[in-house]
Order: sequence, then structure tokens, then C-alpha cells
Amino acid sequence: MRIAFKFSYMGKDYSGLVVQENVSDTVEARIFDALRKCCLIDPDPETKIANCVYTRCGRTDKGVSALANVCSLIVRHLPKGDYCSRINHCLPPDIRILAYAEIPPHFDARFSCMYREY
Repeated sequence: MRIAFKFSYMGKDYSGLVVQENVSDTVEARIFDALRKCCLIDPDPETKIANCVYTRCGRTDKGVSALANVCSLIVRHLPKGDYCSRINHCLPPDIRILAYAEIPPHFDARFSCMYREY
């Protein structure tokens, strides 16, 4: 199932949003860990996130926070749609999933974005 998540984070304790080689303290790394713990994506850390058709709307540098960002990916279907509380339960308190929506196959969090405000 293709889902878009709206999320926020306080970035002071992170090395930016985007997963990087040899850097484990990024916001995305924490989100992917939570998705694995919730069994919404393949739990094997060696599995590439690209297999989930992952896209993000924007990126932030080390220490920068975001009130609302969007990412999209393929996740396991949850019959009751309990994505937000399930993922938030596995995330640190400074990263929150705010909302989700099922999306069509052509949606891309980066290129379908209508505006960005910095």
C-alpha cells in the first residue's frame, strides 16, 4: 500500500533529515528503524529503502527542525489504519508522525509538492 506521511521533528539532536553513510543519527534513520520495528517495511536493515519506493518532500541540515514535512513509501497494509500511533510508539518524542493518507501510484513527495516554505 502506498502511503504519504506528514511528520515533524526537532532537529537539534540529529545530523539532518536524510540517511547518510557512516551517520546513524538522522531523522530518516530513526523513522526507518520505527517502520522496521512496526513491521511496516522489511525488518532486515540490509534491505534498501529504495525497495519501498521512498521519496521525501524536502531535506534539512544538521540541527534544523521541521514543523511539517512529507514522505511517501510502500508499507504493509494495516486494516484499521493505525499508522500514526503505531509508528509514534517506536519513535523518540522529538519526531512525530502527524497524519497519513493513501496515495495513487504516480504520487511523489518531492515532485508532487505544490510549495515549500523555509
